[in-house]
Order: sequence, then structure tokens, then C-alpha cells
Amino acid sequence: MQWDLAVMKNFRLLGEGRSLQLRAEAENLFNQMNPGMPNGAVTQRTFGMITAQDGSPRRIMLAAKLVF
Repeated sequence: MQWDLAVMKNFRLLGEGRSLQLRAEAENLFNQMNPGMPNGAVTQRTFGMITAQDGSPRRIMLAAKLVF
């Protein structure tokens, strides 16, 4: 299971229609590793081992937008 989060705040600036928007987004917020499927090939050394993960590691993005 993967938790994503987005937070956004608008700040009004002086003048008509001017604002500053700050945004933060996080993918896989709690950085939980989701294991992939075990190897099912009986003839390989890694039979039954989980050697990959599903999903992606935590990624955090910050953004600022000036609207005028």
C-alpha cells in the first residue's frame, strides 16, 4: 500500500488578482517498501527469493507559483 499526500496554500499579495501558491507533494509518504513477487523459476539460483520491489521509493516535490 502506498500513501500519497499533496498540500497547497494560496497567499494573497498586494494588488488585484496577485497571489503566491506554495505546494508540496509526497509520493510514498511513509517510504514503505512493497515487495515484488518471488522468483518462480525452479532452475534459477534465486528461486523463491524476492529480488525486486513494486512501486517507487519516497519522492517529495516542492513548487511555488506566482499568479498576476
